[in-house]
Amino acid sequence: MNYAAALFLIVAEKYSYFFPVDQMGVVTRGGKQSNRLWMQTLPIFKKRLGPPKGPAVKRGYIYTREFKHCSVWLDIEKEVGKLTWR
Repeated sequence: MNYAAALFLIVAEKYSYFFPVDQMGVVTRGGKQSNRLWMQTLPIFKKRLGPPKGPAVKRGYIYTREFKHCSVWLDIEKEVGKLTWR
């Protein structure tokens, strides 16, 4: 989830929305839900982000961006993202 969230936050503008899904619908097997994100409030959505302090900065395949309450680091070559909350 950190990679997807970091990727979104690097490019997010006003009125951008993040909607993560792990499959297209809810499929049940033996009465159990198999979509792990359906009707869940993920911990990342409970944290305060605050406004961006500026646009993303690119250095090769590495992008960074600062928000009031979070630093975002993204490596698009290795598909790794890190969110550091304050």
